[in-house]
Amino acid sequence: MKHIIAIIFSLISITCFAQISFLHAGMPGVFSPPSVLTLPDGGYIKIKKENAKNKGRSWNSYTVIVTVFKYDKDFKLTNQVQLPGANIYSGRYTELRKIGSKYWLIYLEGQDNDTVGDIKAIEINPATLAITEPKVVAPSTLLNYTIKSAIRAYQLHFLTRSSPSDKYVCLYVRLAGNEFYISCLDENLNRKWSKKESIEFGGTEAGTGLCSLEVDDAGTVYFGYTVKSGPGYFIYSPAGKSVSKSVNLPEASAKEILFNTEKNTGKVYVYGTYKEHDNCKGVFKGELNAKGEITSVIKTLFPPSVLEPLDKEGWANTREKKYGIHPKFNAFLTTLDDGSVSLLAEFYLAIPTSVNHAGSVLYARFNNSGASFGRAPKYWAGYGFPEYIFDGEYEQGSYYYAYPYGSKMILFYFDNPKNISRDISLDAEVLKPSNQILIAAIVDPDGNIKRQVITPMPINYLSTTGTTVPAGTIQIPLVIDNNDVLVNVNTQ
Repeated sequence: MKHIIAIIFSLISITCFAQISFLHAGMPGVFSPPSVLTLPDGGYIKIKKENAKNKGRSWNSYTVIVTVFKYDKDFKLTNQVQLPGANIYSGRYTELRKIGSKYWLIYLEGQDNDTVGDIKAIEINPATLAITEPKVVAPSTLLNYTIKSAIRAYQLHFLTRSSPSDKYVCLYVRLAGNEFYISCLDENLNRKWSKKESIEFGGTEAGTGLCSLEVDDAGTVYFGYTVKSGPGYFIYSPAGKSVSKSVNLPEASAKEILFNTEKNTGKVYVYGTYKEHDNCKGVFKGELNAKGEITSVIKTLFPPSVLEPLDKEGWANTREKKYGIHPKFNAFLTTLDDGSVSLLAEFYLAIPTSVNHAGSVLYARFNNSGASFGRAPKYWAGYGFPEYIFDGEYEQGSYYYAYPYGSKMILFYFDNPKNISRDISLDAEVLKPSNQILIAAIVDPDGNIKRQVITPMPINYLSTTGTTVPAGTIQIPLVIDNNDVLVNVNTQ
């Protein structure tokens, strides 16, 4: 088992630190959600955030300068505008979102004190990049929170979710400790209701906290969470009234609960992985009935083709009594372009003051009878780690990025060059960041994976020539180590 061996190595490093630090020096590239959105004419709009010259020691003094860029379909720059104002846009939360046909910059407003300020939104005209007056989305008076240290400020987490037809938006702010703010907005970001609540999550460690947030086109909000005793969920009515539900699966327990709302039918489905004893044996899909209860549950076992290599990597067990994968992962859902739903999970093991581990990506695509599975093999062990605690929205980035493409999924990650020619059914060779390559793994509906090496190209913010996309490829924007890049992926 790779990570057990590495743990032993880390203990030996007390006397042989130089050798171990040499073996595990550096980190693989880290992915963040792209800040590039498509325009109706096929062009793009994006924001660039640059640190402002801040004064003061408060966490609120960390603000950014925001510039909006507009490109044509070939990434040729056609317009750019630096948004006005100094020390306004907080470095803790500033994002560009498309809701319906409108483009919004949503941000936490910086303050001169330790108070969590207003969350505001500015509409950006995609044709001219002109902006509207800021709109208060969540008033500071309702958030009603003060943070005294910069370290505690990093416990702040922000998440927005839109309904399938963008009729409603849900805003979630996890404040320090167990408190959080939740609100439902209409399509123009006018507040319908808001609440400040508290759950005994059990700390900010991985595996506790919000695991799913969705809102449907009727304005009903679904809030799935995990505490040390297991998962549960709240359902908020369009008026903000909530009911609490426990998760009951037939002859199993859920590791997490992940919601998905269908656009055309209005049905709400529940997905996740399920456990028997200590390990996860497979995935499940259920449907919420009119009472908000999980019904019509279909469970699908992980196949040996997935478990056997994961067992060799230390993430699973193939013995009959312990059959399953260890619950050392964060799972989240993504909807493909064809409307189908897939679950993604990256394995990780964080060991305080020791070597940490990031493993393969598990892929499960749900169908009417169960699910098909795939696995993108990779393995890294070293120091430093993203913060894996928040609904698949990793605060400090992730070691992979998922991009839906038609009925397929493209997974981006850095890998050891040896793994490209190595049988994909085998355990992964350990990645050395000094020799890493960027991989695009295309997963088909049956879980089969084809891998290719790709070369990232930095986005030139002032490009007057644009880029050329070779025949048979698609161009995808990524953010790697906080740098905006473009990649061409062969889809043939």
